Amino acid sequence: MQAEDWLHETIAIKEVSIFLYGTDLRPFLPPLPSLPVFTRHISRAPIIFMRKVRRGALVLRYPLDFPSAAGPFFGYDTSQSLKLLVQIPGFIASALLAMQAGQMVTRKSDWLPLYRQYIHDRWLPLLEDLNRIVRQDWEYRLPETEEDRQVLLELCRQVLAFENYYLEQYQQYLRLELASGIAYRRAVALERLAEVKY
Repeated sequence: MQAEDWLHETIAIKEVSIFLYGTDLRPFLPPLPSLPVFTRHISRAPIIFMRKVRRGALVLRYPLDFPSAAGPFFGYDTSQSLKLLVQIPGFIASALLAMQAGQMVTRKSDWLPLYRQYIHDRWLPLLEDLNRIVRQDWEYRLPETEEDRQVLLELCRQVLAFENYYLEQYQQYLRLELASGIAYRRAVALERLAEVKY
C-alpha cells in the first residue's frame, strides 16, 4: 500500500478534525499534498464508489449502465439508503475540481460551493438537486410519494450520465499522466486504466 492511499484520511484528520484532549498530533501530520499528488488520489475515488454501487465490480465498462437495470431505482438505492447516489457525484465533482480547476477539496461540505464557483457547468443543477433534495429534504431515505419517486428516477438517470461524463474526463487525465514521461505517474495511470474498460 502506498502512502498516497491514506491521503484522504490524512487530509481529513489535519483539516477537518477537532482536537478534544491529550496531545494534538495534527501539526505533526504531513502538510497538504501538492496538487498533482492530490489529483492522482482524488481522481480514483469516484471509480471506487462506482464499483461499490455495482456490487464491487473489478472492472468498469464504459459506457456504464445502471448498477441494476431491474431495480426500482436502478440499483442506486443500496440498503434502503440513497447515500451513494450523492457520494458518487460528490467525489466526481471533487475530482473534476482538481483536474479542471486546480482546486483541492479538503472538506466534504466544500465540493458544491467550489464547483459552483470554479466550474459551473451543465452538471451543476444536478449536483444542487442531489444536495438539496436527496441529502437535505429526504435525508438519504427513499421517497414515499409517487411524485417524489419520479423525481428520484430522473435523478438516477442524470447520475448515470454524470458517471459516464466523468469516465471520459478520467480517460483524458490518465492519457496525460501516461505522456508525462515520469515512471511512477505512468505506472499508476496504467494500473488505473486496467480498472476501466473503454
